Amino acid sequence: MSSNNVSSQASRRGFKKGLKESIRKVIYLYHKSEKLLVNKPKVYAIITYYKVDYYVIIVMIATEEKRSIITFEEEEHLYHYKGTRLSSVTSALKPYFPFDMEGQLYRSAYQVLFGQDEWKKIMAKTFKYDYKVDLDVMHEALEPMIDWDELLATRELIREEWRMSGVRGTEAHLIEENKLYAAGEFFNHRTKRMQPVIQKAKDYDNQSVALNYYEELEDGCYPELLVHTGWDAMQYVKDGKVTDQEKYDEIMRDVLPGQSDIVCFETIGDERFVDIYDHKFMKREPRKYYNNKALPPLDKFKCRNDKIQKFECQLGTYMHSLVKMGFTPRHIDFIYYKDYNPEDKKIFKLKYRPDLIESILEDFNNRKDI
Repeated sequence: MSSNNVSSQASRRGFKKGLKESIRKVIYLYHKSEKLLVNKPKVYAIITYYKVDYYVIIVMIATEEKRSIITFEEEEHLYHYKGTRLSSVTSALKPYFPFDMEGQLYRSAYQVLFGQDEWKKIMAKTFKYDYKVDLDVMHEALEPMIDWDELLATRELIREEWRMSGVRGTEAHLIEENKLYAAGEFFNHRTKRMQPVIQKAKDYDNQSVALNYYEELEDGCYPELLVHTGWDAMQYVKDGKVTDQEKYDEIMRDVLPGQSDIVCFETIGDERFVDIYDHKFMKREPRKYYNNKALPPLDKFKCRNDKIQKFECQLGTYMHSLVKMGFTPRHIDFIYYKDYNPEDKKIFKLKYRPDLIESILEDFNNRKDI
């Protein structure tokens, strides 16, 4: 084959790949805006560049609307089902674990400026260990002791450090995911057995990969599996097809989706077991004292600390969804990587607590209906 033919084929492949990606962006913009497609300049730019007929785009969107899948857009961390934007498991948990970001930024800045030892003395003597003291009260007491401009500059440095922490965490997750795909197999540290890594074709950053997970997903390890609470929709699926589209869609437009780093399925006898493992890249290991800062109704569930409880709620919801689909729960762990170092890790075993998850889902549905 001549070099010109090779170059021409490569060019066509590049064009098709670029076109496919652009169609995805068009559909994403369409879902996000929920307005007429013709009002979007970005869509015009895509159509003009690739010389795609406008009506071809409309047909592709119409086709996309027929697919019974949940889609995920990484850039803005959004989930959709046939154009309906979905809440996620993570967003559903936020109200129970309130975090005053601006307040914590100031407290961290004060701690940096005063130093660890002096800050402990100030918290003990001035604020009686009240780490949630009103910011105005804190500023009034401490402002004479520091340079305000330096405090603000330190606050912004910490804000950027936090932002970069998120970036590093995302990159580290991607590295671990790619390592799994490259290896082709996963050592399940709980069962001490190797399992094949299953890679499903996806048209989006992520998406649901089956109508009925229990019946359609073979045994193995699934990196970044998109899980959802739509187990009631499974009754309208038979032999890989939806039997009642209207009822199926009604349920799926109201589910909570999420993504688990590693989900393993294994059949033993008549039972299909599921293990869920999640990577957590943090600077410090979760402390082991007992406290509970979660808001009702989660405050009644005792846990080692609020961060571990949050992980238990998140991963437990994924497990609960799969259990409701027919799987037997086995193990839930999160793997803590100290300071983002993949070689310095520790496994935390979590409990699957159906009563906890049912409380979350019931309260979420009640709040949603208000």
